[in-house]
Amino acid sequence: MDDLAQLTRAIDKKAPKLVSSISNADPIFAFVRTACHYSMEACHILQLERFKNVHILNVRYRPSPAFVHVNDFSSTTDVPVPADLLKTHEFELLAQRPAGDTVPQIFVRQNGVWYYVGGCNELKNTQIVPPGNVNSTNRLMLEDTKPALTKCTLKM
Repeated sequence: MDDLAQLTRAIDKKAPKLVSSISNADPIFAFVRTACHYSMEACHILQLERFKNVHILNVRYRPSPAFVHVNDFSSTTDVPVPADLLKTHEFELLAQRPAGDTVPQIFVRQNGVWYYVGGCNELKNTQIVPPGNVNSTNRLMLEDTKPALTKCTLKM
């Protein structure tokens, strides 16, 4: 559960801030709200870019917050929501704020670290590259493999 503990810290601190490109092979976590056009737009980008390991938590899903499908916020996944995510300060704020405020909140995991991407506009301004490794000068080093469709592997 080190992965979940690190994600909750990144959520509460909104840090470290992502300063590099992302790959559609990188795990993504996002808070969204039903009927928020920014949330829908961000998820549409994730879908168009074919991100394979995405967890979308709808903070206003009823009867309780739930992971939902990237293309349908009213359809839940079979992944249970860890209680630690619901205890983060950011989740509590998002659950209480009026609709349309502060969502989506997007995080990405690279090289074993969760980074804060930001909202929809930040995602649109982030370079999305083919699967590979970004070295210290932020130059993409492509892998010589074709990405395979994979099941969600985000450790919760």
